[in-house]
Amino acid sequence: MQKRLTQYPRRGQMWADEMTVLAGNGVTFGVGATQLYCNYCYQLAYANASSAGWNFQCEAGDYTFTVLYVKANVCGIIDFYIDGVAVDTGLDTYAAATAWNQTRAIAVTGLAAGRHTFKYVVNGKNAGSGNYAFYVTKVSFKQATD
Repeated sequence: MQKRLTQYPRRGQMWADEMTVLAGNGVTFGVGATQLYCNYCYQLAYANASSAGWNFQCEAGDYTFTVLYVKANVCGIIDFYIDGVAVDTGLDTYAAATAWNQTRAIAVTGLAAGRHTFKYVVNGKNAGSGNYAFYVTKVSFKQATD
């Protein structure tokens, strides 16, 4: 009998238009000429506790996840989770004037090899914000030793 070897990726990209809604409303595609890749996605209508995510596979190890997003006057505060465990909380995506091409690097240690879920949850908003949006373009990940 042959032994089957599984090799998982050490880097990858999860595009916003491929995310799965976990709570709240459907995903809408936006065009922003100054945003990298000229697009972003969001859940419309905006709501606190909205959530969406992606499934991904990776090799065991430590990783950096980088979120490419937009700050705007209708954006909320975002928490990030992998497999239901908070990995970064309190990202305030509010800005009085739109700020394109924002990034957030999230260090995650000790991921097991195999399938995982990365998700965001809207968790409130800045007092100056008019709503609870999260404008995201993509999430990329790479192994720390890569």
